Amino acid sequence: MSLLKLLFVNYDISNINSEGFYISHDTKTIKDLNQNEIIYLPFLIDEIDNLYKIELGITKNELHIFVYINYIKLLELVKNYSIIPCRNQLFELLKNNINFFKFNSNLFDKLNKNNFYKTNSNFDNSNLLIKTHSDDIIIYNDLYINLDKQEIKINNCSYRNLIRINSYIIFKPNYEIVSIINKTKKNLIIIDNNTDINTIKLKNKIYINTKNYKKFKLNDIINEKLIILDINLIKKQSYFKKYKKFHSLNNIKHAYTNFKDYINNVNNINNKNLNFFNVELLNFDKIIFINLISETILNNNNFIMFNKLIKTNKKIYFENLFENTYNYNNYKLFRKFIINNNEYHNNIELNNYIIKNNIIISKELLDKKINCLVINQNNQYNQTKFLNINLPKISNIFIFENLFKLNNIVYDFKIILKNKNKNNICPITYDNYNINLHVLLNCNHTFSLLGFINYLYFNNKCPICQKLLNYTKIEIIGTNNIFKKLLLNYINIKDKMNFNYILVNDKQTGNYLTKRYLTLNILNIEFIKLNEIIKKVLNIKYNYKKISIYYFDIDYPCLLEKTKLNFIINNIFKINNNITLYQIK
Repeated sequence: MSLLKLLFVNYDISNINSEGFYISHDTKTIKDLNQNEIIYLPFLIDEIDNLYKIELGITKNELHIFVYINYIKLLELVKNYSIIPCRNQLFELLKNNINFFKFNSNLFDKLNKNNFYKTNSNFDNSNLLIKTHSDDIIIYNDLYINLDKQEIKINNCSYRNLIRINSYIIFKPNYEIVSIINKTKKNLIIIDNNTDINTIKLKNKIYINTKNYKKFKLNDIINEKLIILDINLIKKQSYFKKYKKFHSLNNIKHAYTNFKDYINNVNNINNKNLNFFNVELLNFDKIIFINLISETILNNNNFIMFNKLIKTNKKIYFENLFENTYNYNNYKLFRKFIINNNEYHNNIELNNYIIKNNIIISKELLDKKINCLVINQNNQYNQTKFLNINLPKISNIFIFENLFKLNNIVYDFKIILKNKNKNNICPITYDNYNINLHVLLNCNHTFSLLGFINYLYFNNKCPICQKLLNYTKIEIIGTNNIFKKLLLNYINIKDKMNFNYILVNDKQTGNYLTKRYLTLNILNIEFIKLNEIIKKVLNIKYNYKKISIYYFDIDYPCLLEKTKLNFIINNIFKINNNITLYQIK
């Protein structure tokens, strides 16, 4: 049962001499053991089975009354459009507890300590499911609650588009910027006039500032891999002046698109002597901001516009101005560069995501978060939602092979060109098993794979003839396209010159997944453990020119494990520099 505990009222009992108290729901009062009425509670929520529970607690000289709300039951009432009992009291209770739903300095300290310093944390993260948009709007899991309108409904909005996922803030950068620059790709560094560009130990760079910006040609900017830009140039009123030629500034997005198309056309016809400095029209691998985070920058309209328009794989904010302290007040300032919409700054789940994924306060985390590409696995076909049992999984694909092993069932994959019969009904699920994978048992009875897995978890006999399945052989059958649902759809298997290593914690699981790919004659992939990766890279076959290494973020939850990963990956880069690292979220 998922219970939300909220404070209803505190009452000073220092002047009351009593050995105990109890709640009288009939009279809506708190009474002592002599049945004397102590507190009158006209808005007390009635104790309703499976929805509300009331609890009394005493600390020192205070009596506390708590209300427990059953989220599952409340969600069911909302989904069924049913009347919520004690509805008015519920909204009053939520409104009085609005600060409980907000992100604050205390929670920041807990999350920060939990995410970066504790290797084995016992921190209760149940409150991370709670988030608030404003003083009037609360989202609790799947429920959207508007306190002002007294509206409660199913939440259909997503918060992911509110985060600049590719933005990172690096504290105490006691390492050189050159360590995060890919010299083969285009990079942009933005500084102010107080930064000495000689400290950026990179050759072959262009420095554009307020004094020299008119002398640069399109050819200079296009061909250079590293560009350094003075923030004061962006602040100038004239910086976006050329946009007026392509559209009214009232619609900057259209002006940007038209201007960018023009630059691409000019570039294609080799007319590159055009004066050019609007670097936001170009695409960059990384953009690095050095000591620029401040309220002044945040309030500058030109910078806001520039930051929204420019395209890059990663935005990195280097900050060493606060190296003596990393606290909540500094974090609030940095957060404004990460969350697009100010109304969501109190969102607990969002803040936890930022602290965990977008803030770097140690050198050990640098390579993990910056020098790798991020893959979001949300688009992976979700098969686990069709299972009624708990099986291990990688992303959203389930690992059913171990269940066969426990029952001593030998299995083979069989690829067919197409299903001969269009409508074959599974006796377990009553679905047409031809549209998904199906299994053929030794007794010649056929079932959908998902239905059979659900059944086998509880029973080791054929559902039809009751023949014992132990020590028998089965076939898992499907077309090539259907079998791909058992694979990770974001792995680059098409490039035959590239070999893919996917890091997994369990060797047996890795063997099962490797077999799936071999069944489809996909040879350039292997699932291995972290401690095997160096040996594998050393012995890679000569016909593979590139290596891709994928790891799951969830497999490295603490700093100790992340440090080990970072150490091994760094050694791999020394062995072979044609390696690309992918972080799977």
